[in-house]
Amino acid sequence: MILLIEGKGILAGEKDLKEVQNDVNVLGYIYILEENSIIVEKILLEMHRLTVKDFLPDASAGNY
Repeated sequence: MILLIEGKGILAGEKDLKEVQNDVNVLGYIYILEENSIIVEKILLEMHRLTVKDFLPDASAGNY
């Protein structure tokens, strides 16, 4: 994952690379939340949107 973050080439398919990048984005989102944030629906939906970005249509990402 560090190689991907640093922009270095790794042997993986584009879909796999995008999935890892999405996971990194979710972790970054979690990191910026306040330390004692209550995990509410809005936060979960944003985490879902970030996770499925470029895998699901925009209208489906972050929705149920």
